[in-house]
Amino acid sequence: MSARGRTSGGHRLYTSEDVRRLYQIRALREFGLSLTETASALDGSVSLDSVLRTHLQHVETRLAQLSSLRDWLAAACVQAGALPSTESLLATLEAMSVIAGHTRNRRPSDTRHAWTALGQELRTLRDAGQPSSSSTVIELAQAARDLINSFADHDQAVLDALAHLRRNAPQLDAAGWDQDLIEFLDDALTALDRQEDLR
Repeated sequence: MSARGRTSGGHRLYTSEDVRRLYQIRALREFGLSLTETASALDGSVSLDSVLRTHLQHVETRLAQLSSLRDWLAAACVQAGALPSTESLLATLEAMSVIAGHTRNRRPSDTRHAWTALGQELRTLRDAGQPSSSSTVIELAQAARDLINSFADHDQAVLDALAHLRRNAPQLDAAGWDQDLIEFLDDALTALDRQEDLR
């Protein structure tokens, strides 16, 4: 913001209106708004309500990302002591980095809810004695594959990272899936692959 004038000693001169505007700028900047967003809100070209709501969405997305990062870091600390070698830990950290990069600019979705529900269905079938090669389980394996591909946007690097984490670090944000259930899914996916090869 430009000063209206200067004193003979070179100090900037501001009116009470200037001071009020500086306070408004500072307050909006404290909310994390960019200078462009702040200028738009103050000059009236965009409503302050609209600017704040948009910024709130950005903050909520960032909070979700930070929460996810915290969870990944906590899990990495656990993995550091649980994995058999430095190479295993580095491979897991690399896979985590690929997934984090893939999800960084994505909006939260219902993928986690769908993954949790799918896990509950598979667990029920497994506990009822259904083999991983049964048609009902294979249908769920296909749904799991579709969900994984959708989440990964069919990006092979993301798919490989997910497969690595599923097999080597199942406790990382597993949405209620334990190692036994993941192995049951892997067996069902293998049965699905065999079935597709026979077609």
